[in-house]
Order: sequence, then structure tokens, then C-alpha cells
Amino acid sequence: MANCGAHGVYCFGSSAEFFSVSLTEFKRLTEAFVDAVGDGPLKIVGCLSIDLREILEKAEHARACGADAIFTAPPFFNPLSREEKIASMREIARSFPDIGVIDYNEPTVRYGMLTPPEYAELAREENFWGSKQGDLTVTDWTELGRLTPELAHLAGWDSLMVPTMMLGARGVFSALVCLCPPVALELYGLCVDGDWDGAVRLHHQLERFWHATYKPLTERGYADPAIDKAMMNAFGFVPGGTTRSPIRPVTREEEREIRRLVKAEFGFLLATGERGTEGT
Repeated sequence: MANCGAHGVYCFGSSAEFFSVSLTEFKRLTEAFVDAVGDGPLKIVGCLSIDLREILEKAEHARACGADAIFTAPPFFNPLSREEKIASMREIARSFPDIGVIDYNEPTVRYGMLTPPEYAELAREENFWGSKQGDLTVTDWTELGRLTPELAHLAGWDSLMVPTMMLGARGVFSALVCLCPPVALELYGLCVDGDWDGAVRLHHQLERFWHATYKPLTERGYADPAIDKAMMNAFGFVPGGTTRSPIRPVTREEEREIRRLVKAEFGFLLATGERGTEGT
């Protein structure tokens, strides 16, 4: 994974079930993650919690292990005021000025989600790099570009990459790169080059794939972490493993069906080898 061409590799987001990982496990796995990625792409560690003190402890350990950046969010169990959200993110950024801080702006952390004007406040912190955006409107993406052109905002899902990069996004926190790096990198490269006709064509191909594989599993009641792991297992590039209780794992039979469907209808995703474009 670290050598596939991506600009960065991250761990401990929602698909990695950060909410099911103890602090002891977090520290052990962070050490293993940083060591495994080595000196290639950026090493980004998720430091999420409902407790600001635990976020700071996780971030300190990530920095000590050699992470280049963390992604985090304001504590998200209780609704926070604008001032409280900004203050918590400032405390994190100022506590670790030698590493990058990326906001994790996903519905998972709904009470900690930030708005474009709040990013304008945080842009004053030199090590605040930007955000992962899970579910913003076109208006919000336009405001991000207008208010914080100096920050790097990334789409939170592959289906959003093309439309958001048209509006100024810098890339994507990609699931596809864990399945088929060459195609993920090709799509990113088309966007960077401004080849929007080519990007839209490939986007439509990929949307057919997501609708044929991901959507049916969602309709059967599987959670995103379970689906992401099943997709990874079906492709085999990065082992996905299984989910922890209480999240129900996708069955092995359904994983085999994904693989069969991909072979039958989406063979272009089974290509191997680098295509020469830079990373996501």
C-alpha cells in the first residue's frame, strides 16, 4: 500500500473502527503503522475521541512515533459552540506545531463538524493543513475555496473526487486506492491535468461499479466499515480483515460474489501495475 503511488497513507478512520480500538491498541498499532509505511508517503494517524485529553494523548504518541500529520475533530459527543470547536482544534494544533493537523469533517463526528467560516479562523494556525470532507454541499465547497484557498480540503469518498476537484478540492481520502491503485491514480491524474472529459467518463464507469457492489450491501443493512473491509478482501490488494462486535461483518459468500461480479463486469479494476500518475 505504501508504495502504490499515493501521496499519503492514513489509519484509524471510521472504516478502521477507531471507536473499537483501545488506547493501548492504538499506541501499539500506530508504532507498527509508522514503521511499515517508512519514508515514502505522508504518514497520517487518526486521533479521534469524545475526550479532548485522549485526542492530545493520541496525537503525542503519533508524533513520537514519527507521524507526519494527524487527522482529528473537536470532541463530538455533545454539541459544541462555534467557540468551543475552534478552541479545541487550536489547542490540538498549538500543542503539536511540528506536525500537520487535518480536520476529519465527517457525519461520524456530527457534533464536531466545522463550517467554512470556522476553517477561515483555523487557517491562521501554521500547521493546520486542511480537512477531509464527507458530505458538503456545492455551496459549502465553493465557500471553502473562497475563504480558505491556502488550505488543502479533500473529498471524503471517491464518488466526490471529480465534482469537488472541479471546485478546488486537492484530492480524496480514497477507498478505491485500497482496491485498485492504478485506476484511483488515473482518475486523480485526470483531475490534476484538468482533463475533465476523461475524468467524468472514468467517474461514470466507477459509479456503475459502486452502485453494483457497495449499494446492495448498504441496502442489506451493513455498516460502512463492514462493506469497506469486504471490498478489500474481495480485491486482495490490502487485506481488510473483519469487523469487531457489534458491527456485523459481510459474509464470505457475499465477498466472493463481489469478486465474481467484478471479474464479469468490471475487469478494468483488476489491472495491476503502475500507470505513471501521482498519488491521491
